Amino acid sequence: MIDTHCHLTEFPPFVLPEILANAEQHGVRRLISVSASFDDWQKNQEIAKSYPQVIPAFGIHPLFQKNLPNNWLDILCTCLKQFPNALMGEIGLDFYHSKDEQQILLFAQQLDIAQAFQCPVAIHCVKAHNECILLIKKKNFTQGGFIHGFSGSLQQAEDWIKLGFKIGIGTVLLKQNSRLRKILPHIPKTSWVMESDSPFMLPENTPAVLLEIHQTAAELTQKSVGEIIAQSTQNAVCLLNASA
Repeated sequence: MIDTHCHLTEFPPFVLPEILANAEQHGVRRLISVSASFDDWQKNQEIAKSYPQVIPAFGIHPLFQKNLPNNWLDILCTCLKQFPNALMGEIGLDFYHSKDEQQILLFAQQLDIAQAFQCPVAIHCVKAHNECILLIKKKNFTQGGFIHGFSGSLQQAEDWIKLGFKIGIGTVLLKQNSRLRKILPHIPKTSWVMESDSPFMLPENTPAVLLEIHQTAAELTQKSVGEIIAQSTQNAVCLLNASA
């Protein structure tokens, strides 16, 4: 299994070996460790160098745009040069509290760099579906990526799929009243991937939860767990290899 979205920088360094060992025991062989803030970039570089199963992602979350150094774009490019298999993320728009024009500028700048480096992106999109889609089209972004923590409608999922993105299925699937449980069987099987978003979303969340997410997806789609694991892994590998 591949955890396509986790925040390994949020775990204390001394517990990370145990977290990753437990993940491997539960079948999680590779992990994409995304960044939220500028401070995460150095941490993710160190984690990726220490743990070969970790793929780093560098980017600025829309709610962590303050106090960026003036040369942050240059530093971002340097990170991507040093890690050719890296993704960009998590980036996007979050209009839950208010629409912020600075968010749009930040997102646009990062899309331009991701396109130039031909790397997929991990998209954070909250209350901004139309705006995210519009900007991606305006920028002619063609590298695809993962839509993090998807909880929208089937139509919204289809909008992303048409642009070459995979739908990130996370712990929302474990909630009995989740709309995602109803629409998952209708999302093309080649278009979803699994993520933990650990350590967030659950009281004690680690990448090992990925097995439970796959088991739940198997129940909802009336497939075997093995089939779901094979499909989600293939979907993630397909996108990652396309960027190599």
